[in-house]
Amino acid sequence: MMNLIRDNSIFTVPLTLAAHREAERFRQQQLNPQQAKKVYLNALAVQAASFYLNCLGIGTELGDTWKPIIQTLTDTADLLLQDGRKLECRPMSIGEQSCRVPADTWHDRIGYLAIQFDPLLTEATLLGFVPVVTSEVLSLKELRSLAELPAYLSQESEPQLTQTHLSYWFRNQVNTSWRSLETLFSQRQAAFSVRGNQVIGAQHLRQQWQGCSRGKILTLASQSLATTVMLVVGFVPTLDLELDIWVRLLPTRGRIYLPVALELSVLDEGGVAVMQAQTKTTEAIQLQFSGKPGEQFSIKVEWEQSSITEVFLI
Repeated sequence: MMNLIRDNSIFTVPLTLAAHREAERFRQQQLNPQQAKKVYLNALAVQAASFYLNCLGIGTELGDTWKPIIQTLTDTADLLLQDGRKLECRPMSIGEQSCRVPADTWHDRIGYLAIQFDPLLTEATLLGFVPVVTSEVLSLKELRSLAELPAYLSQESEPQLTQTHLSYWFRNQVNTSWRSLETLFSQRQAAFSVRGNQVIGAQHLRQQWQGCSRGKILTLASQSLATTVMLVVGFVPTLDLELDIWVRLLPTRGRIYLPVALELSVLDEGGVAVMQAQTKTTEAIQLQFSGKPGEQFSIKVEWEQSSITEVFLI
């Protein structure tokens, strides 16, 4: 029988030979030794978290970001819960006072677990969690007790296509997946050149549109390809009680151009595309429209065989 160590604030479980074999399977899919090590530790962390949640009666499985191509390009360790939400499982070693939380993981997560390994990787200890991160360094002092996690996860879950209420942004009531432009640009160093020496960043966008604006990083992946783009949404109230809304796609990671054949669409409440734009050699694409309070629309981003849809309510 497994020798589990539990109290009100931590959960320690042995890392079995089967767990190491699974981690090795993911590691062998990577050519870069440093990335292979990250993938190995991430896989162990996810399996430790999965065992813990299964003990609580919560079903789990690996998310889409465990495709080899995405693991090659990112440093993610997400665990998909039975209700469709994702937990990020961040590994760390004994003696460390913090764990790294890459900006790639700052969206589409219900929480972040800190998981500590012993030097020989024979056991893993779940130290605690936080619901949201705003920095790539998560200090142990910031962690909430693991004893609070079951109650936190039992809160009403969001469906995968949740409505984003734009009017809530005025009151600073924003879903955690949507970040301020300052946070996105400063943490990811996502300023990039446009038309030579002109630089676009958070300050430039805010100066251009004096209204509410937020953004998130989207990961689009097929079986053999993956890319990330930044989606920025903003709006300005008009005198006739409508909102002038703009949607912009920007490249990430210092790239100048968006991926070729990337498509941005605005859909009406019935899911019919009313506006579309597609990239060629394109630095950014933007769509503008207006809407009235109570109206619903969606934004769809497509690339290769992958698509992401965001639903909004004005």
